[in-house]
Amino acid sequence: AVFIFLASALSLRSQSFSTQLYASTVAADLSSQSMTNATSYSALTANDNYYDTKHSYRPPSHPYGALDEADCIIRKAYEKSYAHILSCGDDQPGISPRGCIEKTQKYIHNLFKIYDTDNIDNTESQNNNSTRNSPASSIPWWFHTLLRDLPTSGAYGPWHHFTTIDPAFHFCTIAKVGTTEWRKVFNRLNIRECVGEHANTTPCLKGRAWNTREVLPKDAPRAVFLRDPLERLLSAYLDKCEKPNVRKSQKHCEPNTVWNPSQEELMKSRVGEKFALTEYLEGKDKAMFAAYVDTFPLKWNLHFIPQAMVCDLHSSIHTYDFVGNMGKEFMNDLDRMATTFGGRLPRILNESFNYQTLLKEEKENLGKDNNRHSTHAPAKVAKYYTAGTVRKALEYVSVDYVTLGLSVPDWARDMLRND
Repeated sequence: AVFIFLASALSLRSQSFSTQLYASTVAADLSSQSMTNATSYSALTANDNYYDTKHSYRPPSHPYGALDEADCIIRKAYEKSYAHILSCGDDQPGISPRGCIEKTQKYIHNLFKIYDTDNIDNTESQNNNSTRNSPASSIPWWFHTLLRDLPTSGAYGPWHHFTTIDPAFHFCTIAKVGTTEWRKVFNRLNIRECVGEHANTTPCLKGRAWNTREVLPKDAPRAVFLRDPLERLLSAYLDKCEKPNVRKSQKHCEPNTVWNPSQEELMKSRVGEKFALTEYLEGKDKAMFAAYVDTFPLKWNLHFIPQAMVCDLHSSIHTYDFVGNMGKEFMNDLDRMATTFGGRLPRILNESFNYQTLLKEEKENLGKDNNRHSTHAPAKVAKYYTAGTVRKALEYVSVDYVTLGLSVPDWARDMLRND
C-alpha cells in the first residue's frame, strides 16, 4: 500500500515538475522589467493584501466568545494559501477566472525563484531565516496542486452556468450541491423552447436544456446555492469513493493510481493486487475516509474542489442577488427563492424538491431518498469524521468559510473541543 501511494505521489509530482518548468519559462512576464530581486518581490507581493482587506475573516459569534480551534485553523490556512490568489477583477479587464489562477501559479513559482536566487551563493541557505520564513515557503503543498489542477479540472466549464428566461435569471450550479435536481429544474424551465426546429437538438433530446436560447437582460439577477463544506466533502466521498464499483466505473475518486489502481500499476508496484491500499481499509469508515482526505489533493477532482473556486465565487459572491444554503434551512431557502423570482419557478421547484409539503411538515433536509446521488451526509458526519480529518478538511476548504460567509457547523466545533 505504501509503495502504491508513493508511486502515485511520484507520478503526480512529475506532472507538477512539468508545470513548474513551464511556469519558469513564462515567469519573465513578471520579472522582465530589469528589476532587482528585492523590487521584484515587492511588486509581486503587492497583491497579497487584496483578500486581507476584501475578505477579513469574521467567524460567527458563539457562546465561547474568543476564536476556537476551528476558526484558528481556517484563518491560518487561508492566509497561507488562498490569500495569495491575485486580484484580477475590474482593474484588469480581459483576464478570465482561469487566467487569473494561471497567473497566480506563475506568481507563486516566481516567489520561489526570487528567494532561491537571493540565496544561491549562501552556503548556509538551508538555515537562512529569510528563506525559511518567506511567504513562498509557507504555502502548503496542497495549494500548489490545486492551482495546478484547477484549469483542467472542469471548474471553469459551461456546465456550471444555467440560465432561463421565465423567470429571467442566471444560476451557478456546484457539484454536490444538488446538481442533479437543478438540472431537472432548468430543463423544465426551458422545455418550452424545445419546439419546432429546436425539438431535435441534443439538449432537448437528452434533457439537457439547461440554458435558454433567449438573450437575458443585462441586469438579470444571479443566484446560487451553497452547502456546508465539510458535509459536501463527505457527500462527495460517499458518492464517488465508498463503493468499489463506483470508483472503478466513474474514476472520480482520484488519484486513481491510489484509489483505483489498474492491474498493470499493481504489478509494477511489485506488491500484488491483494496489497492494494483499499484492501486494508474497506469497511473501516473512519480510517478509509481519513486516508482519502490525506491523499485527494494529490489530484483534485471537480467534485472536491472548494465551492468558492466555482463560478469565481471567491471574488464575485457579493454580486449575487440570491444566495441559498442547502442545509437545515434548505426548504425555507427554496421558498424564499420561489418568492424572489416568481413566475413558473415555485411550481417547478416544488416538482423537484417537494419543498411546500416538507415545509408544512417541518422536516429537516437530509437528502432526497429517490436521488441516486443523495448520500444523506448530514446524518453521517459522526460515522466518518474524526477530529483529525476535520482539522485537515478545514484547511482545504478555508476559502469557502472566509469568502462565502459560511459557518463551521456545531458538530465540527464540538468534535475539536472534545478531542
